[in-house]
Amino acid sequence: VLECSIEQLNVQLQEEQGKYAKLELIHSGESKQNGELELEVTRLKAKVEEMVQRDVEKQNNEDLKKEVKSLLSERSRLQDLLRDADRDKTILADLLHCVRGGSKRT
Repeated sequence: VLECSIEQLNVQLQEEQGKYAKLELIHSGESKQNGELELEVTRLKAKVEEMVQRDVEKQNNEDLKKEVKSLLSERSRLQDLLRDADRDKTILADLLHCVRGGSKRT
């Protein structure tokens, strides 16, 4: 009876060892899969970061283009004012010359 129980216990022990080996194999596969998933997540994070950086650069470029356009418009306006001031200066010089008794300059 004792021999039968020992034999049964040995069979159960072997079955449990087999189950444990299967679980170890499954765990090993899951660990490998988790490692691969972690690499994929890291790669995707880098890709998203790169895309965000490109979007920021694109927005910065758009902002710079708007600023350049605004500055060019302001420069044109200032050049017009300078031209008008130059013309007014010439008119005032002619008037001053006339008031002092001379004839109009040409």
